[in-house]
Amino acid sequence: ADPHPHTPDPAPPDDEPTPTQPPATILRPGGGWRTGHTPHPSIIGATNRHFVGRGYIYASINYRLSPDGPRKDGVKHPTHAQDCAKAIAWIHEHVTEYGGDPNQLHLMGHSAGGHLAGIVGTNERFLEAEGKDLAILKSNVLLDPAALDIPRYVKLVQGDAMTSLYEIAFGTDDANWRDASPQLHVSPGKGIPPTLVFYAGDRMNLNVLAPAFADALTKAGSPSRAVDTVMLDHGQINSHIGMIDEPMTALIMRLHAGEDASEFPERIVAENSSRARSKGTTGRGK
Repeated sequence: ADPHPHTPDPAPPDDEPTPTQPPATILRPGGGWRTGHTPHPSIIGATNRHFVGRGYIYASINYRLSPDGPRKDGVKHPTHAQDCAKAIAWIHEHVTEYGGDPNQLHLMGHSAGGHLAGIVGTNERFLEAEGKDLAILKSNVLLDPAALDIPRYVKLVQGDAMTSLYEIAFGTDDANWRDASPQLHVSPGKGIPPTLVFYAGDRMNLNVLAPAFADALTKAGSPSRAVDTVMLDHGQINSHIGMIDEPMTALIMRLHAGEDASEFPERIVAENSSRARSKGTTGRGK
């Protein structure tokens, strides 16, 4: 077992000329809260190359995992989020040692990692426990996240899709479901970072839950947007970040540059070609 499960693995920027103290991207890969400590290069390789190639410090963080089956020993919420917050706080303290800017930390997560980026980015208690606050996060990107609003999700599917995976990660107690739901921690004045949510159509009812989350963030003073990727599936939303001419990547870079995410398009309209899943175009409107 990894004796330091939440130790980040920073990658310094390439040797090409970069600004003094470049920004840092912090990635939490997916894995259903029970796998995913070492993301495969085929999954995050393009992402790594993109950000490091543009001078970013790039760090992938870990956390203690839930068991791989029901009725086995292991952690549940809030342990995952606590570990992620500890790793983020460590990066904030040490990123200057890698040449990075502690005032430019950008969070990103896929699937279960998207949930953890969402909960750490909305529930201030996790970073506050490490002596930090939400203001250290300049932006947040959730890639087809799970568990944005667990009680509402369970209601939408009438309980039929409350899988053992969710029970393993969050238990069966409604209070813990609510505590683990980023949607239910959105409120003004907390310093929640502007957030982009990319989602794959109606998977996990995200066509309902993701826009509701982004709209709540915008109303709370954190300009955000949920973007339907249309032609990309759950895995491709993760693996395509950083590809040449990838429209999701372009939106992420605009977010990092400080643009108002609430003005971003609500969907990525793919081209009708064999490369539609890789390239595509962006367009406004529903």
